[in-house]
Amino acid sequence: MIKIAIIDDEENCRVVLRETIKQFAQECIIVIDTYDANHAFELITKGGIVPDLVFLDIQMPGCNGFEFLQRFTEIPFTIVFTTAYDQYAIKAIKYAALDYLLKPIDQDELEESIIRYKQLKKPLNLTLLNHFKQQLSNNSQFDFLAVPSLTEIVFISIDDILYLKSDNNYTQIILNNQQVISSRNLGYYEEILRGHHFFRIHNSFLINLKKLKKYVRGKTGYAEMLDGTCITVSARRKEEFLDLLKLN
Repeated sequence: MIKIAIIDDEENCRVVLRETIKQFAQECIIVIDTYDANHAFELITKGGIVPDLVFLDIQMPGCNGFEFLQRFTEIPFTIVFTTAYDQYAIKAIKYAALDYLLKPIDQDELEESIIRYKQLKKPLNLTLLNHFKQQLSNNSQFDFLAVPSLTEIVFISIDDILYLKSDNNYTQIILNNQQVISSRNLGYYEEILRGHHFFRIHNSFLINLKKLKKYVRGKTGYAEMLDGTCITVSARRKEEFLDLLKLN
């Protein structure tokens, strides 16, 4: 059984999580259900009730989600943040490769979070938490990206990315001096890197326009990257690509 903790000051959110888990996630058992993060900390550290998966609100009175997590020297459970929609906060969560549920909680998304937990079963890494906090407090452009693979989380500088290549449900991320394989698909990175001078010139390729060496004209044409890689520009993306480069 997967032991679940729900820590959220919003009663409606806890009710939805509780009822949905009971109805659709029969392999789960709720061991903590509270509005008070301080109380949850006492139950875990002194009461010996250690959950496997914690649904944790970020903004709570008394002790917020960050303060709760920082009280642990090691975090022995996986975290799914529950949060009301905040574009910047959600973007910071994605850049830190953390899992989250938007309020109001959707049943399908909750089930997907539990499936992801069963596939990975990874406790929260404190480095990821600090990365998230740094991104959340940084009002400027995001500079670093946490990239999840099947075995680890790799932190990369966005400026070091040459291009990304689709590999079925995975993504090959080609950097200046290495390659990283991510367990997220290319569409995920197309969304998260929007606004960072990236453009999807082909269904399988997302390129960093800052790393473009030249564009070679032709029926479709191709982009040559700084490392010498040549990537065909798809016919349906060619006009937008040339407009972006101001070559039309």
